[in-house]
Amino acid sequence: WSPLLPGLPAMTLPVWTRLSFPAALLAAFFFLFALSMALLTVPDYLPSQHPVSLLGTLPGMAGALYRWAIFIVPGLLMGISSLCLPQAARLGRPGRIGLQLGVIAALGYMLMGMLGIGSSMELEAAMRGQALAWLLWLSAAVAACMLWAIELQRAGRGLPAVALLLAGLMLLLISLLPVPGLTGPLAQPLAWLLWMAV
Repeated sequence: WSPLLPGLPAMTLPVWTRLSFPAALLAAFFFLFALSMALLTVPDYLPSQHPVSLLGTLPGMAGALYRWAIFIVPGLLMGISSLCLPQAARLGRPGRIGLQLGVIAALGYMLMGMLGIGSSMELEAAMRGQALAWLLWLSAAVAACMLWAIELQRAGRGLPAVALLLAGLMLLLISLLPVPGLTGPLAQPLAWLLWMAV
């Protein structure tokens, strides 16, 4: 681990830590594959005009499949990625809390699929559940980025810390504020992909 945390003695990484990056990569793959399939198979679907969650309203199995492929499976994989981070055994308090918040963000993201608008719930209740799950994801994801940046800074890794801090701020910017030239429905999947990348 010495390349990751300078000053610490070299250690052999546990086998399970090798799952962190592949799990996040697989989450992004599922997400992008599902969106690509929607562009090819769903008539009149435009990512710049239609929120991704509306794919869950498709009739029959299609809506359920999109909720699983866009939200539930990627969320599960991101939770695994957070739990398998190689640095987990050597973290200080900010890093440990950030690790837990990363798992909470993944759970919030999964809930966006489980409480999909296309479920049997009434529309108003479903939208309220979606909003709460989204808020849980955003707040936990941004806080995790900030705490991990603090942990990396304490470990002497200034450049990755700054990159992670900027990623958290960008998540807030894309998710909450209007960005010129970027529509709301398109900003949301970009924010989710940024989260999977960090």
